[in-house]
Amino acid sequence: MRDPPPRPLRPGEDPSLRGGRRPATLRELADFAASKLPYVDGSTRWMRSALELYAEATTYRHNDDNESAYILLVRCARILDELEAHEIDVSTRNRSEQLGYQIMDDLNRLKLPLVAAVDRWQAYHPQAQLGQLPETAFTPLPRRRAPARPSDQVIVQQMDQIHLRSPPVPPAQLAFPSPSMSRSRSEDTRRPSHSSLPHKASHSSLPRSDRSSAPKREHPVASHRTFTSSSHAVASKIPLRWLALPKKLPSSFVSIAKPNTKRNLETCGLLLGRLERNELRITTLLVPKQRATADTCATTHEEEILAFQTKHDLLTLGWIHTHPVQSCFMSSLDLHTQASYQAMLPEAIAVVCSPKSKPDLGYFRLTDPPGLQTILHCRAKDLFHPHAALPLYTDAHGQGHLRIVDDLAFRVHDLR
Repeated sequence: MRDPPPRPLRPGEDPSLRGGRRPATLRELADFAASKLPYVDGSTRWMRSALELYAEATTYRHNDDNESAYILLVRCARILDELEAHEIDVSTRNRSEQLGYQIMDDLNRLKLPLVAAVDRWQAYHPQAQLGQLPETAFTPLPRRRAPARPSDQVIVQQMDQIHLRSPPVPPAQLAFPSPSMSRSRSEDTRRPSHSSLPHKASHSSLPRSDRSSAPKREHPVASHRTFTSSSHAVASKIPLRWLALPKKLPSSFVSIAKPNTKRNLETCGLLLGRLERNELRITTLLVPKQRATADTCATTHEEEILAFQTKHDLLTLGWIHTHPVQSCFMSSLDLHTQASYQAMLPEAIAVVCSPKSKPDLGYFRLTDPPGLQTILHCRAKDLFHPHAALPLYTDAHGQGHLRIVDDLAFRVHDLR
């Protein structure tokens, strides 16, 4: 028997709902947000994480992407909850409380259009019940969905209270990217800690790299297990926004790092920028205070990074560092650093500059899957360790989501 034809549109209803894509419920959005909560170390980094998340959530709200905004706000609330476990000064606590009140107000404001979207979908699919549909019955489109229009009849439903400390259960096939910012990490930071993850695996500071004892098989030229120049589809199961990088930025960074490179000292920097018309654009190279050796580079004075990003309203879109004595590859430690960025922002990249080798420049990201999942669940405690024989990272340029733009302006800020 053929399905009956769809009924005519009602005034104010969204014709895009005829497609069968089911909008996510509030509970599904909250659970997905909880499943992607990153781990950051120290109260300053927790606060920085929360402020960055809130800034991007605000951007999504302005772009009428209510689902992504809701996800980020829930993550932000959870980070503030984690902040309570740290000893924080009065100023940070006051800022945290103010942000917390604003987050709850924004979450309440978003409930109306989100619930209305689900109600409209059900109105177009009266034969379907949310609880009876298979998990794969819908795949929410990340970031690019049209703004929800108010229907004639909106039934306001209250979702259950979000328990910030409850174990998350990520819904299967809920294909939301993680539209949030990467974090700074200290030298002893562990991997993202969450009840959905089995442990906290060691990784670098933001950014940090240490290859003093890196096994040779970690070089991409020596083993296809850790690197692949695969297509965009292989690199990520989820759609990625374009990420624009100024063509001259890496060479500028190499020039800044030259004094350190001559002394065989690493240099690291942050790639900051903004979301404009659904494209991420790197507009700023920030070189923070840092300490370095021939194999190590770790940022210091995290409060200065936080103040700079807050003042200029900038998101962390990736990181860049030099290999003064190594080739252009991602060590096991680099993979863990990148995982922290990418768990927060799927489009985040790692730029590796190796002035003394050929090739001397690489643009990398973890494959997703299997790279991101493998690194996030890595149990190894040694600084350098082998991983599964899988293509763990890939080229972000070429067939990836990274665009190298000739005429894209950028600024350099050296805080050292």
